Amino acid sequence: MKKLKWTTLFFIAVVTLLYADVVTENYAKISMIGGLGGIETTTKTEIKGLKKLEDATVKMTGGILGAMAGKPQRQVTVTRIDKDVIWNINHNDKIYTEMPIAFPEFSSEKMEMKEAQREEKKPEYEIIKSDFSVKNTGNNKSINKFSCSEYVANWVLELIKIETKGKTRSTMTITLWTTPKNDLIKGLEKEEGEFNKQFLAKMETEVSADEMKQFGTEFITSMFSMKQDDVNKKMVNLKDELRKIEGYPIVTEISWTLEGDTVKTAKEAMTTEEEKEETEKPSGLEGMLSKALTKKLEKGEKEETGKTEPAFYSYIEVKSIKLSDVPEKNFEVPEGYKLVK
Repeated sequence: MKKLKWTTLFFIAVVTLLYADVVTENYAKISMIGGLGGIETTTKTEIKGLKKLEDATVKMTGGILGAMAGKPQRQVTVTRIDKDVIWNINHNDKIYTEMPIAFPEFSSEKMEMKEAQREEKKPEYEIIKSDFSVKNTGNNKSINKFSCSEYVANWVLELIKIETKGKTRSTMTITLWTTPKNDLIKGLEKEEGEFNKQFLAKMETEVSADEMKQFGTEFITSMFSMKQDDVNKKMVNLKDELRKIEGYPIVTEISWTLEGDTVKTAKEAMTTEEEKEETEKPSGLEGMLSKALTKKLEKGEKEETGKTEPAFYSYIEVKSIKLSDVPEKNFEVPEGYKLVK
């Protein structure tokens, strides 16, 4: 994956183009680590040129989140690229908030500074093995009336901690069920692609299609304090493997497991944390992961099946896709709603 380029781009509103409005319905589930529970969402998305509506119902399930959640919550977001605004609308209370698409902290100068700071940071881990592969399993089935083929992508990453020489094995498995790109899918990709392109331009950032297809590299490099360039050098076959995937994903399932030194370090960190000062405790993403992984370890590293229990799991399914006219009023704040600062 090439290094992200944060450049100043000029936003051009293409008002003369003719758009076929897109309406999709998706279901997603994310399972949290450490007994926290999970999040389930059903989302209806409407795109009309440079306008986008996301109407989601969010439900917390199982674990701590499920116990504290209460009723499912409705979250409605309208993104208006033509007006440089994002509205979060609460229909129950008839109120809304608004914010610009391009936040000051997303300016190209600040992002370049953050990138430089990360490059200067001394890496804590070194990659000793990285294998990324994609396989067409030959399995086929119908999902929500879409004819689908199965692909399985695996990324096995073996690391060594420079200071302790302890080894960690990270395994990410992505299962995709894709459908052929007929006129419906091509229409969807055209409208989604144009909206996303203009949205990124408004934020003054540009991410290539190949970079968007990178599965979890940004998360993993941040977690293990590695330089992105070091990961890039170990994934030279990524583009060739991704070319094996044909069609549009109707189902995307991701399972990520960790074994070895990182898990042991997490357990040790939690065992001694009561003896440490607050400043010495793991913080941020690493601290959260350590605590969550340790809770899993207390219940046993492996499930009854003998397989390592995932540290992270997500499932996304496209329920329906339609190309149909969407009323302009769907992308407006209803009359009488109060703006909350």
